Amino acid sequence: MSGRKSSSSSKQNKIKDIDDTDSMPRGTRLFIYFLAFIVLYTISQIIMIRTVYKPLFDWWKRNDGDQYNNQFNLFNVISAYYSRYLYYLSLLRTTPVGALTLSQTNFLMGDLFTYQTWVDEDGKAHGCLTPRSVCESIKPAPARGDAIFDKWFSTASINGKPQDYNSRLMYDNDGKPIEDTDTSKYGVYPSSKDFQSWKFLIAEWLGDGWKWELRKDGTSEFLVPVPKDGSIDDNLSQWYAGGVGRGDNFLARMGINPDCPLIVYFVNGTYSVNGMIVDAVAFENLLEPYGPNAGGWLGYMRGMGDVSPDDYKKYIRTRVDSQPIPPPIPCTGKTGKGVMAFFSTALPLLGFAAAAANPIGIAAIGIAAVTAGGLSAYQATSTC
Repeated sequence: MSGRKSSSSSKQNKIKDIDDTDSMPRGTRLFIYFLAFIVLYTISQIIMIRTVYKPLFDWWKRNDGDQYNNQFNLFNVISAYYSRYLYYLSLLRTTPVGALTLSQTNFLMGDLFTYQTWVDEDGKAHGCLTPRSVCESIKPAPARGDAIFDKWFSTASINGKPQDYNSRLMYDNDGKPIEDTDTSKYGVYPSSKDFQSWKFLIAEWLGDGWKWELRKDGTSEFLVPVPKDGSIDDNLSQWYAGGVGRGDNFLARMGINPDCPLIVYFVNGTYSVNGMIVDAVAFENLLEPYGPNAGGWLGYMRGMGDVSPDDYKKYIRTRVDSQPIPPPIPCTGKTGKGVMAFFSTALPLLGFAAAAANPIGIAAIGIAAVTAGGLSAYQATSTC
C-alpha cells in the first residue's frame, strides 16, 4: 500500500511541477491580452478607414500615386479626419519631409481635393487634380490621369503644327507663339522662369476681353478688362470655356481666376507691393519640383510655410487690386492747423499734470502756456 501511495504522490508532484512551469504571471497575461486588443483594434480601424475613403484611395492608386509615397502619405492625411490614434500611428511611417501640418491638411482636403479627376457613369471626365499635380507639377501631362487634358492634347496645334509636350512654349515680343529655339517645335507650357511667355499664355486663355496694363508708377503690370463700345467687358467666359476652361488651362480648371495674387505677383517677379511682402515664387513651386523637393501643391504649401488654411487660399481665391496707386495727399495749412491744435491742447494738460505731481511743476504750467501760445500764433500763419 505504501508503494502505491508513494507512486500516486510522485505523479501528483510531477503534474504540479508541469502546471507551475506552464503558468505565467498575471501581469504578463494581462499585457498579452492588451496587446492583442490593440492589434485587433488597429486592424479594424484600418479596415474601416479604407472602406469609408475607398474612392480616394482608389483614385490615388489608379493614377500612379504610389510613386510619390516617399513625399506624401495619403493615409496620414485622411487619418487626420478619421482617427487621432491612426493619425499619430501613421506618422511613424511618414518621412519628416513627407509630413503635413494640420493647416496644410485642411487646405488640401477642404479645397484642393474637391477638384480631383473622376469619370461619371456616362463616361464624361471631370476634375483636374491628380497625384502628379499634388506632388510634382500642377501642369497636366499626357496619360497621367487627366482625361480632359489628354483629349485637348490629342488635337493641340499651333500654326498647323502639333504641339510637343517636351518643348517649351515661347512667344515673341508681340505675344505671338514661336517655336522652341532648342527643338524647333511648339511647346505646350513655357519654362517655369519665363515670366513673359506665361503672361502671354494667360492672356491667350483670357481672350480679347482683357489685357496686361502697366501701372502709372511703372512698377508692375495688372490684368484689366478692355473697354468695348463704351462698356467694360470683364466676362471670364473664355477663361472658363465650356464651364471649366480649356484643357491645358489648369488654373481655370482649379477655379483660379487670372487676376489672383498667385499669377500677378509671379508675372511681375515682385518681392513686395507697396511695402507688403508677397510670394512671387509660389507659382514656380507649383510648376515643377526643385531637386529632391516636391513640386505641385505640396511645393506650393511648403514654400509658403506653416500658415493658416485661409492664407493658402488667399493667393488663389482673391484678386489683386488693379487700381493705380493714389497720389499722396498734399499737406495743406488745414493739416498744419489740426496738428498744432492737438499740441496746443495737449501741452497745457501736460503742464497741469506736472504741477499736480510736483510743486516744481508750477513752472511747467508757465512753460506750457508760453509754448501753447507760440503754437497758436504759428498755426495762424503756417502751411506745411
